Amino acid sequence: MNNRKSYKAGASAPEEVAHSGLVPQLGMMLRALWAASVRNVLVLLATSVFLVIVVTAYGQIRLNRWNKPFYDALSHRDVRQFLVQLGVFAIIAGALLALNVAQRWLTEMLKLKLREGLTLDLIEIWMRAASGVPAGKRRSRRSQPRSAHA
Repeated sequence: MNNRKSYKAGASAPEEVAHSGLVPQLGMMLRALWAASVRNVLVLLATSVFLVIVVTAYGQIRLNRWNKPFYDALSHRDVRQFLVQLGVFAIIAGALLALNVAQRWLTEMLKLKLREGLTLDLIEIWMRAASGVPAGKRRSRRSQPRSAHA
């Protein structure tokens, strides 16, 4: 097996990350996510998206099962049953539409919160570098007292 640490003598950190492989990069991203100030919101949004997808899949299954009674009502020329099946379709289609909108909103909120976390992290790194305070010595934003004007 090749040793992944054998780079050119002057290889920079981004080049090392680019050549480090999938598993180390995923580990780095998970550690960054775990340390993010928006971690709980991200987990909640991701879980919500997953649940909406599961419920949408169930709704699609219900829609597929609805086809047979609808076409049976058409073939038997049963107007009453046809109208009932139109009502059932309206309920299923309305629910699927609402789930689609919810999934889109949750996905956009997830993107927004990911960007917020990245921005806050980058600002903290830049401020730490500008102030010359080592990473372990700087207090987190959560432990800093808020000013009376904020």
